Amino acid sequence: MDDSVTALRRAAALAGDSPILSAVLARAEALAGRAGQAREILAALDAGSAGTPSDYQRAAAEVALGDHDEAFRRLEAAAAAREPWMVWLRVDPMLRDLRKDARYRSLLLRVFGSLS
Repeated sequence: MDDSVTALRRAAALAGDSPILSAVLARAEALAGRAGQAREILAALDAGSAGTPSDYQRAAAEVALGDHDEAFRRLEAAAAAREPWMVWLRVDPMLRDLRKDARYRSLLLRVFGSLS
């Protein structure tokens, strides 16, 4: 995981601190057991220093941190904004931990009109 984090840090720097890459980096930091660093990255995104990430990508970082309430809040915002990332909602492994929550089924119904 450390190699992944290092590569993502470099990619984010090369991309001029892309908000989406920053959200992905936060997720990688959380998965590597560095929740504090992940939260620092997300706080910087909230402060707007790196622009605004996709709410969908931000939700994936929140799932990795175990904050399902915030993840659902972000997914609701992504759905309301009709973010293109939402097409992956049914199958994205980054959101796997949300699937057992009733809010996930409800979101699927609202976004796709069905559960399948």
